[in-house]
Amino acid sequence: MPHSLEEKIQLHLWPWSVEIPEESRNITAGCVEFPFYGSPILSISHEARLYIPSRMEQFKPLGTFYDNARYQVYETPHGILAGQAALKELRIRIADKTFYVAFNARDAAERFIPGSSNPSQKTPTARYVDAWSLVFDDLFDKATDSKGEYTSEIPWAAILDYLNEIKKDTAKEPRKALIVSIAEDMINRLPVTVASARKILLRCRDFVPIHRFQESDAHCLRWYVQQPGGTKEEKAGSKQRLLAVVRKESFNTLENQVLKDFINRCYLESSRYLQGEVTHDKKNSSRAMTVQSYKGTCNISLKETIFEEVVKPPHGIQPNYVLQQDTRYKKVWEWYKKLLRREHAEDSLWDWQSRTWADVMRLLIGAALMNYGEGKKNKQEIHHGFLFEPLAKAPLHLRLEQERGSRIVADSLPGPFLITRVVNGMLCEKMVLEIIHPDIAQKHQIVEDLGRVGGHLYMVLYPLGSCSIKKRVFVFWSVNGAGGIEVDNDKMAISAYKALWQHYVMSRARRLEFPSLKGMIVASSLKEQDSKLFTGDKEKLPVLIVPADPEAPEAWASAVDKLCVAIEEMLKQCYE
Repeated sequence: MPHSLEEKIQLHLWPWSVEIPEESRNITAGCVEFPFYGSPILSISHEARLYIPSRMEQFKPLGTFYDNARYQVYETPHGILAGQAALKELRIRIADKTFYVAFNARDAAERFIPGSSNPSQKTPTARYVDAWSLVFDDLFDKATDSKGEYTSEIPWAAILDYLNEIKKDTAKEPRKALIVSIAEDMINRLPVTVASARKILLRCRDFVPIHRFQESDAHCLRWYVQQPGGTKEEKAGSKQRLLAVVRKESFNTLENQVLKDFINRCYLESSRYLQGEVTHDKKNSSRAMTVQSYKGTCNISLKETIFEEVVKPPHGIQPNYVLQQDTRYKKVWEWYKKLLRREHAEDSLWDWQSRTWADVMRLLIGAALMNYGEGKKNKQEIHHGFLFEPLAKAPLHLRLEQERGSRIVADSLPGPFLITRVVNGMLCEKMVLEIIHPDIAQKHQIVEDLGRVGGHLYMVLYPLGSCSIKKRVFVFWSVNGAGGIEVDNDKMAISAYKALWQHYVMSRARRLEFPSLKGMIVASSLKEQDSKLFTGDKEKLPVLIVPADPEAPEAWASAVDKLCVAIEEMLKQCYE
Protein backbone atom coordinates (compact mmCIF):
# COMPACT_ATOMS: atom_id res chain seq x y z
CA MET A 1 0.00 0.00 0.00
CA PRO A 2 1.35 3.49 -0.78
CA HIS A 3 2.89 5.37 2.12
CA SER A 4 2.08 8.93 0.99
CA LEU A 5 0.47 11.28 3.50
CA GLU A 6 -2.70 11.74 1.44
CA GLU A 7 -3.36 7.98 1.54
CA LYS A 8 -2.94 7.88 5.30
CA ILE A 9 -5.30 10.72 6.21
CA GLN A 10 -8.22 12.27 4.33
CA LEU A 11 -10.75 14.93 5.25
CA HIS A 12 -14.37 14.30 4.26
CA LEU A 13 -16.99 17.02 3.94
CA TRP A 14 -19.82 14.90 5.37
CA PRO A 15 -19.92 12.07 7.93
CA TRP A 16 -20.90 9.66 5.12
CA SER A 17 -18.27 10.81 2.59
CA VAL A 18 -15.52 8.25 3.26
CA GLU A 19 -14.22 6.91 -0.09
CA ILE A 20 -16.41 9.40 -1.99
CA PRO A 21 -13.71 11.21 -4.06
CA GLU A 22 -15.70 14.34 -4.91
CA GLU A 23 -16.50 14.90 -1.22
CA SER A 24 -13.01 14.16 0.15
CA ARG A 25 -9.82 16.18 0.40
CA ASN A 26 -6.34 14.71 0.43
CA ILE A 27 -4.27 15.79 3.42
CA THR A 28 -0.91 17.03 2.19
CA ALA A 29 1.76 19.03 3.94
CA GLY A 30 0.77 22.66 3.52
CA CYS A 31 -2.81 23.98 3.53
CA VAL A 32 -6.10 22.16 2.98
CA GLU A 33 -9.00 24.38 1.95
CA PHE A 34 -12.60 23.14 1.97
CA PRO A 35 -16.21 24.33 2.39
CA PHE A 36 -17.39 23.83 5.96
CA TYR A 37 -20.79 22.14 6.21
CA GLY A 38 -20.66 21.67 9.99
CA SER A 39 -19.68 18.02 10.56
CA PRO A 40 -16.56 17.05 8.60
CA ILE A 41 -14.66 13.91 9.56
CA LEU A 42 -11.18 12.49 9.08
CA SER A 43 -10.30 8.97 7.98
CA ILE A 44 -6.96 8.01 9.51
CA SER A 45 -4.70 5.02 8.98
CA HIS A 46 -3.78 3.02 12.06
CA GLU A 47 -0.15 3.92 11.24
CA ALA A 48 -0.79 7.65 11.62
CA ARG A 49 -1.10 9.74 14.77
CA LEU A 50 -2.86 13.08 14.89
CA TYR A 51 -1.90 15.81 17.35
CA ILE A 52 -3.13 19.30 18.16
CA PRO A 53 0.05 21.32 18.83
CA SER A 54 -1.58 23.69 21.32
CA ARG A 55 -3.29 21.08 23.53
CA MET A 56 -3.21 17.47 24.64
CA GLU A 57 -6.85 16.59 23.79
CA GLN A 58 -7.07 13.63 21.44
CA PHE A 59 -9.44 13.22 18.55
CA LYS A 60 -12.41 10.91 19.16
CA PRO A 61 -13.06 7.94 16.82
CA LEU A 62 -16.52 7.55 15.31
CA GLY A 63 -17.32 3.85 15.10
CA THR A 64 -15.09 0.88 14.39
CA PHE A 65 -12.05 0.23 12.21
CA TYR A 66 -12.68 -0.68 8.57
CA ASP A 67 -10.76 -1.98 5.55
CA ASN A 68 -9.23 -4.90 7.45
CA ALA A 69 -8.68 -2.73 10.54
CA ARG A 70 -6.37 -0.35 8.65
CA TYR A 71 -8.48 2.82 8.90
CA GLN A 72 -10.84 4.52 11.32
CA VAL A 73 -13.10 7.57 11.11
CA TYR A 74 -12.52 10.44 13.56
CA GLU A 75 -14.71 13.39 14.45
CA THR A 76 -13.12 16.82 14.08
CA PRO A 77 -13.16 19.76 16.53
CA HIS A 78 -14.84 22.87 15.16
CA GLY A 79 -12.47 25.23 16.97
CA ILE A 80 -9.40 23.66 15.36
CA LEU A 81 -10.66 23.66 11.78
CA ALA A 82 -12.50 26.98 11.97
CA GLY A 83 -12.75 30.17 14.00
CA GLN A 84 -11.43 33.69 13.83
CA ALA A 85 -7.96 32.53 12.87
CA ALA A 86 -8.44 31.45 9.26
CA LEU A 87 -5.76 28.79 9.37
CA LYS A 88 -5.48 26.14 12.06
CA GLU A 89 -2.63 23.70 12.21
CA LEU A 90 -2.42 20.01 13.08
CA ARG A 91 0.63 17.84 13.50
CA ILE A 92 0.62 14.41 11.87
CA ARG A 93 3.18 11.73 12.64
CA ILE A 94 3.65 8.66 10.45
CA ALA A 95 6.44 6.28 11.45
CA ASP A 96 9.43 8.57 12.09
CA LYS A 97 8.19 11.50 9.99
CA THR A 98 6.22 14.53 11.16
CA PHE A 99 3.98 16.67 8.92
CA TYR A 100 2.27 19.98 9.66
CA VAL A 101 -1.05 20.64 7.95
CA ALA A 102 -3.04 23.88 8.07
CA PHE A 103 -6.80 23.99 7.46
CA ASN A 104 -8.84 26.77 5.94
CA ALA A 105 -12.52 26.03 6.54
CA ARG A 106 -14.57 28.41 4.40
CA ASP A 107 -17.73 29.90 5.93
CA ALA A 108 -17.35 28.17 9.29
CA ALA A 109 -19.28 29.90 12.07
CA GLU A 110 -17.20 32.02 14.41
CA ARG A 111 -17.60 32.06 18.16
CA PHE A 112 -17.61 35.81 18.79
CA ILE A 113 -19.15 38.54 16.66
CA PRO A 114 -16.35 40.13 14.58
CA GLY A 115 -15.98 43.88 15.07
CA SER A 116 -18.37 44.00 18.03
CA SER A 117 -17.80 46.67 20.68
CA ASN A 118 -18.01 43.82 23.18
CA PRO A 119 -15.28 41.32 22.21
CA SER A 120 -16.97 38.58 24.28
CA GLN A 121 -20.36 38.92 22.57
CA LYS A 122 -21.19 35.52 21.12
CA THR A 123 -22.64 34.66 17.74
CA PRO A 124 -26.04 32.91 17.56
CA THR A 125 -24.27 29.62 16.83
CA ALA A 126 -22.15 29.91 19.98
CA ARG A 127 -25.18 30.80 22.11
CA TYR A 128 -27.13 27.81 20.80
CA VAL A 129 -24.20 25.46 21.43
CA ASP A 130 -24.23 26.65 25.05
CA ALA A 131 -28.00 26.11 25.12
CA TRP A 132 -27.59 22.48 24.00
CA SER A 133 -25.37 21.88 27.00
CA LEU A 134 -27.88 23.59 29.29
CA VAL A 135 -30.55 21.14 28.13
CA PHE A 136 -28.44 18.27 29.43
CA ASP A 137 -27.63 20.23 32.61
CA ASP A 138 -31.35 20.76 33.26
CA LEU A 139 -32.06 17.08 32.67
CA PHE A 140 -29.31 16.17 35.10
CA ASP A 141 -30.69 18.57 37.72
CA LYS A 142 -34.16 17.03 37.36
CA ALA A 143 -32.85 13.48 37.81
CA THR A 144 -33.62 12.20 41.32
CA ASP A 145 -34.08 8.73 42.75
CA SER A 146 -36.90 7.42 44.96
CA LYS A 147 -35.32 9.14 47.99
CA GLY A 148 -35.17 12.51 46.24
CA GLU A 149 -31.40 12.38 45.86
CA TYR A 150 -29.58 13.33 42.67
CA THR A 151 -28.67 10.56 40.25
CA SER A 152 -27.26 10.35 36.74
CA GLU A 153 -30.16 8.13 35.63
CA ILE A 154 -33.15 9.67 33.86
CA PRO A 155 -36.15 7.66 32.61
CA TRP A 156 -36.38 7.97 28.84
CA ALA A 157 -40.12 8.50 29.18
CA ALA A 158 -39.42 11.77 31.04
CA ILE A 159 -37.44 13.30 28.16
CA LEU A 160 -40.48 14.22 26.08
CA ASP A 161 -42.17 15.79 29.12
CA TYR A 162 -39.11 17.97 29.63
CA LEU A 163 -39.05 19.03 25.96
CA ASN A 164 -42.71 19.99 26.22
CA GLU A 165 -41.88 22.11 29.28
CA ILE A 166 -39.32 24.02 27.22
CA LYS A 167 -41.97 24.57 24.54
CA LYS A 168 -44.44 26.06 27.04
CA ASP A 169 -41.85 28.18 28.83
CA THR A 170 -40.16 29.75 25.82
CA ALA A 171 -43.09 31.89 24.67
CA LYS A 172 -42.61 34.42 27.46
CA GLU A 173 -39.07 34.00 28.75
CA PRO A 174 -35.50 34.04 27.39
CA ARG A 175 -33.54 30.85 27.93
CA LYS A 176 -32.61 29.90 31.47
CA ALA A 177 -28.83 30.15 31.49
CA LEU A 178 -26.69 29.46 34.54
CA ILE A 179 -26.59 33.15 35.46
CA VAL A 180 -30.39 33.13 35.80
CA SER A 181 -30.23 30.39 38.42
CA ILE A 182 -27.43 32.23 40.22
CA ALA A 183 -29.36 35.51 40.17
CA GLU A 184 -32.53 33.90 41.51
CA ASP A 185 -30.64 32.29 44.38
CA MET A 186 -28.10 35.00 45.23
CA ILE A 187 -29.86 38.32 44.64
CA ASN A 188 -30.84 38.55 48.32
CA ARG A 189 -27.98 36.51 49.76
CA LEU A 190 -25.14 38.47 48.17
CA PRO A 191 -25.63 41.85 49.93
CA VAL A 192 -25.86 40.04 53.29
CA THR A 193 -22.66 38.10 52.60
CA VAL A 194 -20.78 41.26 51.56
CA ALA A 195 -22.04 43.25 54.55
CA SER A 196 -20.90 40.53 56.96
CA ALA A 197 -17.72 39.61 55.11
CA ARG A 198 -15.28 37.73 57.27
CA LYS A 199 -12.18 39.60 58.40
CA ILE A 200 -9.05 38.57 60.26
CA LEU A 201 -6.55 40.31 62.53
CA LEU A 202 -3.06 40.25 61.12
CA ARG A 203 -0.06 40.52 63.46
CA CYS A 204 2.44 42.94 61.90
CA ARG A 205 4.93 45.69 62.76
CA ASP A 206 4.16 49.37 62.47
CA PHE A 207 5.09 52.71 64.00
CA VAL A 208 2.66 53.76 66.71
CA PRO A 209 2.46 56.77 69.09
CA ILE A 210 4.32 56.25 72.34
CA HIS A 211 1.13 56.12 74.41
CA ARG A 212 -0.20 53.23 72.23
CA PHE A 213 2.92 51.09 72.47
CA GLN A 214 1.84 47.71 73.88
CA GLU A 215 3.74 44.81 72.31
CA SER A 216 7.20 44.24 70.89
CA ASP A 217 9.32 41.43 69.47
CA ALA A 218 13.00 40.78 68.72
CA HIS A 219 12.95 42.81 65.52
CA CYS A 220 11.34 45.80 67.26
CA LEU A 221 13.85 45.60 70.09
CA ARG A 222 16.77 45.60 67.66
CA TRP A 223 15.34 48.72 66.05
CA TYR A 224 14.83 50.32 69.48
CA VAL A 225 18.44 49.67 70.54
CA GLN A 226 19.80 51.12 67.29
CA GLN A 227 17.98 54.46 67.76
CA PRO A 228 19.90 57.40 69.31
CA GLY A 229 18.91 58.65 72.75
CA GLY A 230 18.59 57.33 76.26
CA THR A 231 14.85 57.46 76.91
CA LYS A 232 11.94 56.17 74.92
CA GLU A 233 10.89 59.75 74.17
CA GLU A 234 14.32 60.48 72.69
CA LYS A 235 14.34 57.24 70.68
CA ALA A 236 10.84 58.01 69.32
CA GLY A 237 12.28 60.98 67.47
CA SER A 238 10.42 64.04 66.24
CA LYS A 239 7.28 62.06 65.31
CA GLN A 240 7.19 60.43 68.74
CA ARG A 241 6.55 56.97 67.25
CA LEU A 242 8.04 53.60 68.11
CA LEU A 243 8.16 50.37 66.11
CA ALA A 244 5.75 47.94 67.73
CA VAL A 245 3.79 44.76 67.04
CA VAL A 246 0.21 45.69 66.14
CA ARG A 247 -2.89 43.93 64.91
CA LYS A 248 -4.71 45.14 61.78
CA GLU A 249 -8.01 44.10 60.28
CA SER A 250 -7.76 42.51 56.83
CA PHE A 251 -10.38 41.29 54.38
CA ASN A 252 -7.80 39.75 52.05
CA THR A 253 -8.70 36.15 52.88
CA LEU A 254 -9.20 33.23 50.52
CA GLU A 255 -12.95 33.28 51.01
CA ASN A 256 -13.14 37.00 50.17
CA GLN A 257 -10.86 36.53 47.17
CA VAL A 258 -13.34 33.93 45.90
CA LEU A 259 -16.25 36.21 46.76
CA LYS A 260 -14.81 39.16 44.82
CA ASP A 261 -13.93 37.02 41.80
CA PHE A 262 -17.39 35.43 41.91
CA ILE A 263 -19.07 38.86 41.88
CA ASN A 264 -16.85 40.02 39.00
CA ARG A 265 -17.70 36.95 36.94
CA CYS A 266 -21.40 37.28 37.70
CA TYR A 267 -21.35 40.91 36.57
CA LEU A 268 -19.71 40.02 33.25
CA GLU A 269 -21.99 37.00 32.74
CA SER A 270 -25.07 39.14 33.49
CA SER A 271 -24.00 41.71 30.90
CA ARG A 272 -23.46 39.01 28.30
CA TYR A 273 -26.82 37.41 29.03
CA LEU A 274 -28.72 40.68 28.77
CA GLN A 275 -26.99 41.59 25.50
CA GLY A 276 -27.15 38.20 23.82
CA GLU A 277 -30.23 36.42 25.15
CA VAL A 278 -32.79 39.07 25.98
CA THR A 279 -34.61 40.33 22.91
CA HIS A 280 -36.71 43.49 22.81
CA ASP A 281 -40.00 41.64 23.37
CA LYS A 282 -38.62 39.82 26.41
CA LYS A 283 -36.87 42.70 28.15
CA ASN A 284 -39.65 42.88 30.75
CA SER A 285 -39.65 39.14 31.43
CA SER A 286 -39.09 37.97 34.99
CA ARG A 287 -35.75 36.34 34.11
CA ALA A 288 -34.42 39.43 32.37
CA MET A 289 -35.50 41.68 35.22
CA THR A 290 -33.96 39.34 37.80
CA VAL A 291 -30.63 39.25 35.98
CA GLN A 292 -30.72 43.04 35.46
CA SER A 293 -31.35 43.59 39.16
CA TYR A 294 -28.63 41.10 40.11
CA LYS A 295 -26.18 42.86 37.80
CA GLY A 296 -26.85 46.09 39.69
CA THR A 297 -26.34 44.30 43.00
CA CYS A 298 -22.98 42.99 41.79
CA ASN A 299 -21.93 46.47 40.64
CA ILE A 300 -22.77 48.00 44.02
CA SER A 301 -21.02 45.20 45.90
CA LEU A 302 -17.79 45.61 43.94
CA LYS A 303 -17.61 49.27 45.04
CA GLU A 304 -17.46 48.33 48.72
CA THR A 305 -14.21 49.43 50.38
CA ILE A 306 -13.61 45.98 51.83
CA PHE A 307 -12.64 44.73 48.37
CA GLU A 308 -9.94 47.37 47.77
CA GLU A 309 -7.18 45.21 49.28
CA VAL A 310 -8.61 41.86 48.14
CA VAL A 311 -6.54 40.27 45.36
CA LYS A 312 -7.40 37.61 42.80
CA PRO A 313 -7.60 34.04 44.10
CA PRO A 314 -4.78 31.66 43.15
CA HIS A 315 -5.15 29.08 40.39
CA GLY A 316 -6.27 25.63 41.45
CA ILE A 317 -8.09 26.82 44.57
CA GLN A 318 -8.31 24.35 47.44
CA PRO A 319 -11.34 25.41 49.52
CA ASN A 320 -10.74 26.18 53.19
CA TYR A 321 -13.09 25.45 56.07
CA VAL A 322 -14.95 28.76 55.67
CA LEU A 323 -15.80 28.15 52.00
CA GLN A 324 -17.06 24.67 52.76
CA GLN A 325 -18.89 25.20 56.05
CA ASP A 326 -19.64 28.89 56.71
CA THR A 327 -23.26 29.58 55.74
CA ARG A 328 -22.28 32.99 54.33
CA TYR A 329 -19.80 31.54 51.86
CA LYS A 330 -20.96 27.98 51.20
CA LYS A 331 -23.47 28.99 48.51
CA VAL A 332 -20.96 31.37 46.94
CA TRP A 333 -18.45 28.54 46.64
CA GLU A 334 -21.01 26.16 45.10
CA TRP A 335 -22.03 28.67 42.42
CA TYR A 336 -18.43 29.77 41.88
CA LYS A 337 -17.40 26.20 41.05
CA LYS A 338 -20.26 25.93 38.55
CA LEU A 339 -19.23 29.19 36.91
CA LEU A 340 -15.64 28.02 36.53
CA ARG A 341 -16.75 24.66 35.15
CA ARG A 342 -19.10 26.39 32.72
CA GLU A 343 -16.36 28.64 31.35
CA HIS A 344 -14.00 25.70 30.84
CA ALA A 345 -16.79 23.55 29.39
CA GLU A 346 -17.81 26.27 26.93
CA ASP A 347 -14.35 26.21 25.34
CA SER A 348 -14.50 22.46 24.88
CA LEU A 349 -18.14 22.56 23.77
CA TRP A 350 -17.31 25.05 21.05
CA ASP A 351 -14.56 22.81 19.73
CA TRP A 352 -16.64 19.63 19.85
CA GLN A 353 -20.07 21.06 19.03
CA SER A 354 -20.75 18.47 16.31
CA ARG A 355 -20.51 15.75 18.99
CA THR A 356 -22.94 17.68 21.18
CA TRP A 357 -25.40 17.93 18.29
CA ALA A 358 -25.03 14.18 17.72
CA ASP A 359 -26.07 13.69 21.36
CA VAL A 360 -29.07 15.96 20.78
CA MET A 361 -30.09 13.76 17.83
CA ARG A 362 -29.78 10.63 20.00
CA LEU A 363 -31.87 12.31 22.70
CA LEU A 364 -34.63 13.17 20.22
CA ILE A 365 -34.65 9.72 18.62
CA GLY A 366 -34.74 8.02 22.02
CA ALA A 367 -37.68 10.21 23.05
CA ALA A 368 -39.47 9.41 19.78
CA LEU A 369 -39.09 5.65 20.28
CA MET A 370 -40.32 5.88 23.86
CA ASN A 371 -43.25 7.94 22.61
CA TYR A 372 -44.34 4.73 20.89
CA GLY A 373 -43.12 2.36 23.57
CA GLU A 374 -44.96 3.97 26.50
CA GLY A 375 -48.34 3.19 24.96
CA LYS A 376 -49.05 6.50 23.30
CA LYS A 377 -49.99 4.35 20.32
CA ASN A 378 -51.93 1.18 21.14
CA LYS A 379 -53.71 -1.49 19.16
CA GLN A 380 -57.08 0.28 19.28
CA GLU A 381 -55.59 3.41 17.69
CA ILE A 382 -53.81 1.63 14.84
CA HIS A 383 -55.49 0.12 11.81
CA HIS A 384 -52.35 -0.03 9.68
CA GLY A 385 -48.97 0.55 11.27
CA PHE A 386 -46.72 -0.67 14.05
CA LEU A 387 -46.87 -1.22 17.80
CA PHE A 388 -43.74 -0.55 19.85
CA GLU A 389 -43.16 -2.35 23.13
CA PRO A 390 -39.92 -1.76 25.06
CA LEU A 391 -38.38 -5.06 26.10
CA ALA A 392 -36.16 -3.26 28.60
CA LYS A 393 -36.51 0.09 30.32
CA ALA A 394 -32.91 1.08 30.87
CA PRO A 395 -32.67 4.76 31.87
CA LEU A 396 -30.66 7.43 30.13
CA HIS A 397 -27.26 7.93 31.77
CA LEU A 398 -25.68 11.38 31.56
CA ARG A 399 -22.14 12.40 32.41
CA LEU A 400 -21.92 15.18 34.96
CA GLU A 401 -19.27 16.83 32.78
CA GLN A 402 -19.07 16.76 29.01
CA GLU A 403 -16.40 14.59 27.43
CA ARG A 404 -15.28 16.31 24.24
CA GLY A 405 -18.80 17.63 23.80
CA SER A 406 -20.62 14.39 24.60
CA ARG A 407 -22.89 13.84 27.63
CA ILE A 408 -24.79 10.62 26.82
CA VAL A 409 -23.22 7.35 28.00
CA ALA A 410 -22.99 5.01 25.02
CA ASP A 411 -24.78 1.99 26.49
CA SER A 412 -27.79 3.88 27.88
CA LEU A 413 -29.88 4.25 24.72
CA PRO A 414 -33.47 2.94 24.95
CA GLY A 415 -34.65 -0.48 23.86
CA PRO A 416 -34.58 -3.03 22.46
CA PHE A 417 -38.17 -2.82 21.24
CA LEU A 418 -40.57 -5.53 20.16
CA ILE A 419 -42.34 -4.22 17.06
CA THR A 420 -45.61 -5.72 15.91
CA ARG A 421 -46.98 -4.96 12.47
CA VAL A 422 -50.70 -4.19 12.37
CA VAL A 423 -52.67 -4.81 9.16
CA ASN A 424 -56.40 -4.10 9.01
CA GLY A 425 -56.42 -3.96 12.78
CA MET A 426 -54.89 -7.43 13.08
CA LEU A 427 -51.56 -8.16 14.77
CA CYS A 428 -49.23 -9.74 12.23
CA GLU A 429 -45.47 -10.05 12.03
CA LYS A 430 -43.10 -9.34 14.89
CA MET A 431 -39.62 -7.83 14.83
CA VAL A 432 -37.01 -6.62 17.31
CA LEU A 433 -35.47 -3.16 16.93
CA GLU A 434 -32.10 -2.59 18.61
CA ILE A 435 -30.50 0.84 19.07
CA ILE A 436 -26.69 0.95 18.85
CA HIS A 437 -24.32 3.79 19.70
CA PRO A 438 -21.22 3.91 17.43
CA ASP A 439 -18.93 3.84 20.49
CA ILE A 440 -20.03 0.26 21.20
CA ALA A 441 -20.50 -0.85 17.59
CA GLN A 442 -17.63 -3.34 17.93
CA LYS A 443 -19.82 -5.36 20.32
CA HIS A 444 -22.47 -5.90 17.63
CA GLN A 445 -21.48 -8.09 14.72
CA ILE A 446 -24.01 -6.67 12.31
CA VAL A 447 -22.66 -3.09 12.54
CA GLU A 448 -19.00 -3.68 13.39
CA ASP A 449 -18.21 -3.65 9.65
CA LEU A 450 -19.85 -0.24 9.14
CA GLY A 451 -16.92 1.86 10.34
CA ARG A 452 -16.61 3.63 6.98
CA VAL A 453 -20.28 4.70 7.06
CA GLY A 454 -19.70 7.31 9.80
CA GLY A 455 -23.13 6.85 11.38
CA HIS A 456 -23.91 8.60 14.67
CA LEU A 457 -26.61 6.05 15.54
CA TYR A 458 -27.67 2.65 14.21
CA MET A 459 -31.00 0.86 14.43
CA VAL A 460 -30.95 -2.84 13.60
CA LEU A 461 -34.23 -4.57 12.69
CA TYR A 462 -34.30 -8.32 13.37
CA PRO A 463 -37.28 -10.25 11.90
CA LEU A 464 -38.80 -12.91 14.15
CA GLY A 465 -40.33 -16.23 13.16
CA SER A 466 -41.95 -16.22 9.73
CA CYS A 467 -41.59 -12.46 9.22
CA SER A 468 -41.52 -11.70 5.49
CA ILE A 469 -38.78 -9.06 5.59
CA LYS A 470 -35.05 -9.48 5.98
CA LYS A 471 -32.66 -7.94 8.44
CA ARG A 472 -32.21 -4.17 8.05
CA VAL A 473 -29.82 -1.53 9.38
CA PHE A 474 -31.00 2.08 9.65
CA VAL A 475 -28.16 4.62 9.77
CA PHE A 476 -28.75 8.04 11.34
CA TRP A 477 -26.34 10.90 10.70
CA SER A 478 -26.26 14.20 12.58
CA VAL A 479 -25.14 17.28 10.66
CA ASN A 480 -24.39 20.49 12.55
CA GLY A 481 -25.66 22.83 9.85
CA ALA A 482 -25.71 25.71 12.33
CA GLY A 483 -21.91 25.56 12.46
CA GLY A 484 -21.26 26.21 8.78
CA ILE A 485 -22.86 26.44 5.36
CA GLU A 486 -26.49 25.29 5.44
CA VAL A 487 -26.65 23.21 2.28
CA ASP A 488 -29.80 22.68 0.23
CA ASN A 489 -31.73 19.72 1.66
CA ASP A 490 -31.97 17.92 -1.69
CA LYS A 491 -28.23 18.19 -2.27
CA MET A 492 -27.55 16.75 1.18
CA ALA A 493 -30.14 13.97 0.77
CA ILE A 494 -28.84 12.92 -2.66
CA SER A 495 -25.24 12.93 -1.46
CA ALA A 496 -26.08 10.71 1.53
CA TYR A 497 -28.15 8.32 -0.61
CA LYS A 498 -25.33 7.82 -3.12
CA ALA A 499 -22.79 7.31 -0.36
CA LEU A 500 -24.99 4.82 1.50
CA TRP A 501 -25.55 2.82 -1.67
CA GLN A 502 -21.81 2.74 -2.35
CA HIS A 503 -21.11 1.63 1.21
CA TYR A 504 -23.70 -1.13 0.81
CA VAL A 505 -22.18 -2.34 -2.47
CA MET A 506 -18.69 -2.40 -0.96
CA SER A 507 -19.86 -4.19 2.19
CA ARG A 508 -21.93 -6.68 0.18
CA ALA A 509 -18.83 -7.56 -1.83
CA ARG A 510 -17.16 -8.65 1.40
CA ARG A 511 -20.19 -10.35 3.02
CA LEU A 512 -22.82 -12.03 0.87
CA GLU A 513 -25.42 -11.90 3.65
CA PHE A 514 -24.89 -8.24 4.42
CA PRO A 515 -28.21 -6.57 5.42
CA SER A 516 -29.89 -3.78 3.49
CA LEU A 517 -29.02 -0.24 4.57
CA LYS A 518 -31.45 2.64 5.01
CA GLY A 519 -30.58 6.08 6.30
CA MET A 520 -31.72 9.46 7.59
CA ILE A 521 -30.13 12.85 8.31
CA VAL A 522 -30.92 15.07 11.30
CA ALA A 523 -29.46 18.55 10.74
CA SER A 524 -29.41 21.68 12.89
CA SER A 525 -30.38 25.03 11.39
CA LEU A 526 -29.99 28.68 12.36
CA LYS A 527 -32.62 29.80 9.86
CA GLU A 528 -35.54 27.53 10.74
CA GLN A 529 -37.81 28.15 13.72
CA ASP A 530 -39.82 24.96 13.24
CA SER A 531 -38.76 21.37 12.65
CA LYS A 532 -39.28 20.29 9.05
CA LEU A 533 -39.28 16.74 7.70
CA PHE A 534 -38.35 16.18 4.05
CA THR A 535 -39.30 12.66 3.04
CA GLY A 536 -36.94 10.76 0.81
CA ASP A 537 -37.48 8.86 -2.41
CA LYS A 538 -35.57 6.40 -4.58
CA GLU A 539 -32.63 8.81 -4.93
CA LYS A 540 -32.81 10.82 -1.71
CA LEU A 541 -32.69 10.01 1.98
CA PRO A 542 -35.15 11.65 4.39
CA VAL A 543 -33.87 14.79 6.12
CA LEU A 544 -35.14 16.30 9.35
CA ILE A 545 -34.22 19.96 9.87
CA VAL A 546 -34.28 20.92 13.55
CA PRO A 547 -33.92 24.51 14.85
CA ALA A 548 -30.58 24.98 16.59
CA ASP A 549 -32.42 26.99 19.24
CA PRO A 550 -34.05 24.49 21.63
CA GLU A 551 -36.43 27.24 22.75
CA ALA A 552 -37.76 28.11 19.31
CA PRO A 553 -41.59 28.08 19.47
CA GLU A 554 -41.87 24.76 17.58
CA ALA A 555 -38.48 23.20 18.10
CA TRP A 556 -37.39 19.95 19.67
CA ALA A 557 -40.74 18.64 20.92
CA SER A 558 -42.00 19.02 17.37
CA ALA A 559 -38.88 17.23 16.09
CA VAL A 560 -39.77 14.21 18.25
CA ASP A 561 -43.20 14.02 16.61
CA LYS A 562 -41.68 14.19 13.15
CA LEU A 563 -39.12 11.52 14.02
CA CYS A 564 -42.00 9.23 15.00
CA VAL A 565 -43.47 9.76 11.54
CA ALA A 566 -40.11 9.24 9.82
CA ILE A 567 -39.27 6.03 11.71
CA GLU A 568 -42.70 4.55 10.99
CA GLU A 569 -42.31 5.44 7.32
CA MET A 570 -38.91 3.72 7.22
CA LEU A 571 -40.51 0.59 8.66
CA LYS A 572 -43.30 0.69 6.09
CA GLN A 573 -40.74 0.93 3.28
CA CYS A 574 -39.31 -2.42 4.41
CA TYR A 575 -42.48 -4.02 3.01
CA GLU A 576 -42.45 -2.21 -0.33
